[in-house]
Amino acid sequence: MSTLARQLIAENKKTKATRLDLGRCGLTSLPNASTEPDWLLFEFLR
Repeated sequence: MSTLARQLIAENKKTKATRLDLGRCGLTSLPNASTEPDWLLFEFLR
């Protein structure tokens, strides 16, 4: 996982925002579903 993706996920955990845009993080796979926050409603991965 890219450094940017880690930073965005960490910030999301702090703010508990319901949206998380990982579209420009260069991900090649999805993060483990068991670690997804309960408050996250929309995740953008384009």
